[in-house]
Amino acid sequence: MARPTLFILTFEGLSPAALGGYGCSWNETPTLDQLASQGCVWDRFVVESDQPNRVLSTWIDRGAAWARKNGQLDGSAVLITDSNPNELTDTCFDEILSVPFEDDLAERQPASDVTETHFARLIAAAVEQAGRPDPHRVIWIHSRFLTETWDAPIELLSPADFDFEVPNETAQEGTAVSTKPPSIELADEDDPDLISNWMRAYACQVRLIDLLLGLLLDSIPSEDPTVVIAGTSAYRLGQGGWIGHQVGPLRSVDVRVPLIVGRGGPLHIPHLTPGREFNAILATAIEGVAAVCPPEKWSVAAAEAEPTAIESNRAIAATCCSGWFYVQDPDRSEHLYLKPDDLEDFNDVGRLREDVLESLRTGLPLK
Repeated sequence: MARPTLFILTFEGLSPAALGGYGCSWNETPTLDQLASQGCVWDRFVVESDQPNRVLSTWIDRGAAWARKNGQLDGSAVLITDSNPNELTDTCFDEILSVPFEDDLAERQPASDVTETHFARLIAAAVEQAGRPDPHRVIWIHSRFLTETWDAPIELLSPADFDFEVPNETAQEGTAVSTKPPSIELADEDDPDLISNWMRAYACQVRLIDLLLGLLLDSIPSEDPTVVIAGTSAYRLGQGGWIGHQVGPLRSVDVRVPLIVGRGGPLHIPHLTPGREFNAILATAIEGVAAVCPPEKWSVAAAEAEPTAIESNRAIAATCCSGWFYVQDPDRSEHLYLKPDDLEDFNDVGRLREDVLESLRTGLPLK
């Protein structure tokens, strides 16, 4: 019986900071780590918008390169999503399966078992699709649960986290944990444990992804499909003084998202890769080609990316290039951060590099 060639999992609000393949030391993701250890990890994969729906629409457009390649191989594709299907127009899928959130989302509590979580429903639909006599060549799962409901069971917290407690102002009365994701601006007087507690809560959700992905792959033990993991937006875990999704002024942490292809490595790609290249990467992966990132693209010098404009309603202008991230806030203040050294925009060097500011501000070539 034929099996799917490619599983693609994309998420709103997926932070590379919580993944072992990106150097995380405070979360355990064995399935994702295994994929990263045998595949390709893009260290600087940057999407061109902080609006995840816009990013997703460019990846699933009917004219996408991967969709054309799939058609040449006589393959079909299904999308399993909790996004509103009415918002997904002119897509390249033969079938779209909707797995909506439950109506009582605001009052939802953490699940007592992984099988009762919202994301488990999407995985169950994928398992069913993979078991069909004529399964789709491509099974794509897209979820917004990281920005909508943190319903992972408390048991997924590591033993060191058993003293975990979410601040009372966001927890449901009589419980220690709320499933509503936070949107918090940190203050100087906040307890230092506040960030670590929210990081633990977020880590619990990522462990849920890791566990259920492992169960999905175990459901097809006789095959070796290519697995792709990517974010359509990121999630702040204290960077820039904020915790949440699409919070605070735009910074590079909002548009630098994870991309892992579990084949063709082990290889870390260090140079800037704009989100528009995702379709071409998928077109290669869909054939099961080992060299998802060919040797000629390994060299940073050979892969210098042109400055990429970032679309956002939280900034007047923003540009990401190989060596810099530039942003002009709504109050017209300008900020410049050295890349890739300043990973989380900690040190604004705009006052020292007026020449770079001028080039990025006006679109002139960098010297």
